[in-house]
Amino acid sequence: MLEGIENPNELLDFALRAERSGFKYLGASDHFHPWRDQETYSTFPWTWLSTVLEKTKNMIVGTGVTCPILRYHPGIVAQAFASMDYMYPGRVFLSVGTGESLNEAPLGFKWPSYSERKERLIEAISVIKKLWSGNFVDFEGKYYSLKKAKLYTPPKTNIPLYVAASGPKSSEMAGQYGDGLYTILPSTDEAVDVLLSSFEEGAEKVDRDPDYMEKIAQVEISYSEDYAEALNACRPNSSAIFDYFFEKGYNPKEGDKLEKKVSESQLKEKNKIVTTPQELVSYCEKVFQAGFTKILINSKSPDEEDFINICNNEVFPYFAEKRSIE
Repeated sequence: MLEGIENPNELLDFALRAERSGFKYLGASDHFHPWRDQETYSTFPWTWLSTVLEKTKNMIVGTGVTCPILRYHPGIVAQAFASMDYMYPGRVFLSVGTGESLNEAPLGFKWPSYSERKERLIEAISVIKKLWSGNFVDFEGKYYSLKKAKLYTPPKTNIPLYVAASGPKSSEMAGQYGDGLYTILPSTDEAVDVLLSSFEEGAEKVDRDPDYMEKIAQVEISYSEDYAEALNACRPNSSAIFDYFFEKGYNPKEGDKLEKKVSESQLKEKNKIVTTPQELVSYCEKVFQAGFTKILINSKSPDEEDFINICNNEVFPYFAEKRSIE
């Protein structure tokens, strides 16, 4: 998982190194504004992901997470990802969610209540999937409408559409309407259990088997042999732990102020600090054992090249050998 501390060219370089080292999936944040004002970027992700697809050979890419309810009409989201899949079939996924004020309010949109955003998202998912069929679509919903709309460059494969969730209501919605769940890993085992059980309930309501659906955990990890250095590297973008940007705020300058208020204990709670490859292996093992099928690592490591190298040399060989035994 890549976010906007580095500029898009540096991020592209990391993506290429990651594929060479064995990473198979790549997610990019889909922001208009970043979490902070200083030393940051906010690149248009669909353009950047298309470049990654062209430069890599097999990497599967997508967003984490696109909000298709305000600044993007869901029909445009459908067109963009269909075009990417047409050119790079089977190498694209889309994750959608109810969004943050941070990215919608700067463009003049009034920030709706969660209940309205949920309704909009359910409707948007329907619009996207109908258009991906390649047929003419008429649709009249509460928030969106289509009049004989058709994608003349349809997707070549069935694009996985994952629904982001951080609580039980959204997780249940993911089971009902998505092809899988996308979540930032909760900080407690109890919260993980609630999230996954809600997802299963949602899937079963529409006669789907949750065991055959993806459950993707985004984990926040910082690696360094120096614990203090790894912890300190988690401070940029740490203002995301506050509700400000989700429910009312959109000024990244406030993010710079909020970062200074994040305590050391809060950084430890929201991020996994690892100082050895073995710690990283054990942590990933635990995430899989909890019931997740894929892990997207949002690395906040002070030396990203070093982190990529330990994954290549220590982490991937472990799981490759384990799978061959099992």
